[in-house]
Amino acid sequence: MKTSKIKAPLLLKTILDILLILLILGTIFFIIFISVFIWIPQESIPFRIHEDLIESLNTQAYIILGFVILSRIIFIYTVIKFKHLVRLFFQGNFFSIAQIKIIRVIGKSIIIVAILNTLPSFIHKTFFEESPRTVTYGQVASIDSFWFIIAVGLFFIFLGRIFDNARILKEENELTV
Repeated sequence: MKTSKIKAPLLLKTILDILLILLILGTIFFIIFISVFIWIPQESIPFRIHEDLIESLNTQAYIILGFVILSRIIFIYTVIKFKHLVRLFFQGNFFSIAQIKIIRVIGKSIIIVAILNTLPSFIHKTFFEESPRTVTYGQVASIDSFWFIIAVGLFFIFLGRIFDNARILKEENELTV
């Protein structure tokens, strides 16, 4: 009896395609929502970004929105680079310079996204909401997930170094007969 299994490369490609489409659509709708919200009178619809309740659009709200939009755009860029990396892997040419560069870029952009997502909430809670001695960060800063995401970014950078070492060893191995 034959069982039908989805091949891992096809499943990975499909997941990345769906993720990219959802991220792009979500970002477009978010930007449209914010654009509409800017034109509505200031005392209208409050909304949340992370755990921060934005009741009116002041300078602080614009800064937080800017960080959120920028982090989403960089995350979309990261997913695009990851799709490109997966495509290079499927071509079968491992340890190429292009793969190494993409892995390092992915790592750096993951770290940037983690910082951009956490920094506005941290600044808001520390400087604008309460006195720094009584701030309870709790789920706002998501410290545990922040450090995990930073670790994932550093892992990709380290993986880039490992790939670079493997590329050098591969080239040396091809030269010896």
